[in-house]
Amino acid sequence: MSHMEVHRSVRPNMRPGRQTTNSFLKSILIFTIVISFTVLLVGGYWIFKEMAPRPKEVRSESGEVLMTKETIIGGQAVFQKYGLMDYGTVLGHGSYMGPDYTAEALKIYTEGMQDYKAKERYHEPFADLTADEKTIIREQVIKEMRKNRYNPVTDVLVLTDAQVYGLEKVRDYYRDVFTNGDGWGLKKGLIKESDMPKSGRAWVADGDQIKQIADFFFWTAWLSSTPRLGDHITYTNNWPYYEDAGNTMSFSAVWWSGASVTILILFIGIILYVFHRYQLSMQEAYTEGKFPVIDLRRQPLTPSQVKAGKYFVVVAALFFVQAMFGALLAHYYTEPDSFFGIKWIHDLLPFNIAKGYHLQLAIFWIATAWLGMGIFIAPLVGGQEPKKQGLLVDLLFWALVVLVAGSMIGQWLGVNGYLGNEWFLFGHQGWEYIELGRVWQIILVVGMLLWLFIVFRGVKRGLKQESDKGGLIHLLFYSAIAVPVLLHLRVLYRTGYELYDG
Repeated sequence: MSHMEVHRSVRPNMRPGRQTTNSFLKSILIFTIVISFTVLLVGGYWIFKEMAPRPKEVRSESGEVLMTKETIIGGQAVFQKYGLMDYGTVLGHGSYMGPDYTAEALKIYTEGMQDYKAKERYHEPFADLTADEKTIIREQVIKEMRKNRYNPVTDVLVLTDAQVYGLEKVRDYYRDVFTNGDGWGLKKGLIKESDMPKSGRAWVADGDQIKQIADFFFWTAWLSSTPRLGDHITYTNNWPYYEDAGNTMSFSAVWWSGASVTILILFIGIILYVFHRYQLSMQEAYTEGKFPVIDLRRQPLTPSQVKAGKYFVVVAALFFVQAMFGALLAHYYTEPDSFFGIKWIHDLLPFNIAKGYHLQLAIFWIATAWLGMGIFIAPLVGGQEPKKQGLLVDLLFWALVVLVAGSMIGQWLGVNGYLGNEWFLFGHQGWEYIELGRVWQIILVVGMLLWLFIVFRGVKRGLKQESDKGGLIHLLFYSAIAVPVLLHLRVLYRTGYELYDG
């Protein structure tokens, strides 16, 4: 029995009353989606409006320019360029092999201020003070840190002398870390000035890269310990927790955490009650004894379905390699600088590169499986094989091969400093889950659009035959559209790290 014969001879048993119920449920679904996305968009706009400032200039009390907006953004670019989000975290976003650089910088910055105040008042380091003297210094430091000296009119942030001293301590610490390694999984000499031209740099500002990344970390420490203008909690709602900087759990954080969990549980209960009370469970599509019989052994394969087979071979290969990188990462947590004593493996594939590969390969094999399945079921749903469909399937496959190989090579070259100004385009973008360079990301989007075109050609006839715009075939096609749309939204030129949530 052919597919078209099955499609015509066996139809679901759907009562008119049930169709009315389904239409009502679809309306509820659409309403819920619209409301949810409205809340997300409004909330996103509010977050964007209330984000922490990246001041045009950061000055000392004497007027010396300590850093600029360009160097802060440049420091973020250095962080991204070397794939450090796949090693540590900033503002809690990233990987947990390395430290959270915000929390680490905040600790160094605070301790620097404490030392400055201790020497100024008692002529001794903070560590040598008595308990009472330490308490006095801690209170002074907290009071000074939690005064926001940013002027939104001039777009200038002024640091006190103690804060400047804390900044210098942060710079000294990270110069040592990125020169000599962190004694854990970060290799020595990761950031080198020779990796970038001296001037005319792309994304990274001119000047010392290590100083820029240290200033970026300091800026995140400043915004995490400084209250918003006119408020008593910081730009990060007093995160990370650190009592010496005055960062303790705020009432609003406790309140909204409790309220959100309570509301979630309440609405789950309401949904389950309504679902069972009004018997909204799915109706069987076919009555007993009238299920369609499809013998796949006798089902003829179209050329595009045959060509889709190699996609699933690639899926298996990518999954295996991804799992091997997962095993390597698991080992690095116990032996961060080698693999069972084999140093060259870590030198070739340090944690940040291996983590980027692990994440990207997962995305690639899942996407490839999605592509292959869409190609395979399209003629089954549409009931026909469009002309030249097999050629398009082959074209998409080889584009996928170029994408996977090119992006993997580019990430390694970018993190190791071989791409210069082209690091963002062909190397490592620096964002977790979208590590691949911008050019590879664009190729991915174009490939998904080609796949959407292939699927549309295959299901076009089925779409015409299905009168219900909310029917299964239409929903299948809507989901196919959503995939490239999602990828389009991820093609961002640049964004502030405080807005990113990986």
